[in-house]
Amino acid sequence: MPEDANGQGRYGTDLLGITTVISVAIYLIPEGAHFFEMFNKLKMSSVDYMTMQRAYDGWALFGVAIVIAVGCTLGHAIAMWDIPVARWLSLGALALLIGAQVIFWCFIYPMNALTRNWTEIPANLGVVRLQWEYGHAASAALTLLALVLALCAVLSGVRGSSQPTRQV
Repeated sequence: MPEDANGQGRYGTDLLGITTVISVAIYLIPEGAHFFEMFNKLKMSSVDYMTMQRAYDGWALFGVAIVIAVGCTLGHAIAMWDIPVARWLSLGALALLIGAQVIFWCFIYPMNALTRNWTEIPANLGVVRLQWEYGHAASAALTLLALVLALCAVLSGVRGSSQPTRQV
């Protein structure tokens, strides 16, 4: 069984690290899809845009992935507390994931509510769809950066666990 510098088994933290990266990657899937669809969707007519929005019915289930990603990232930060680089990278990833949620609840969700989950066309559809699309683009950027930081945290945690620890 692989051991860290203190003679402790690492399988638990290795598994947590892998789960963290995978969960953040899964969280990135819908955000990335929104980002890459945005360019074509913004060219659509109002009717076509509203029809396309119905493709997202059921995507609320990705909320589970978000909760898991945030929880795993927090757990990884705690597990890596004695490895400063891994800890701060994990906390940075966590902050970015929380930032993506702030964007969702402040800019995206209100548009979902305004349109009754895209079943009603608001008078100001142009503004509504820009806010919704750009909100998702910003959220995708934060989530991608969170994935990079989470991966770096896991890699630095693996490397750091094989070296003597020191408190910072």
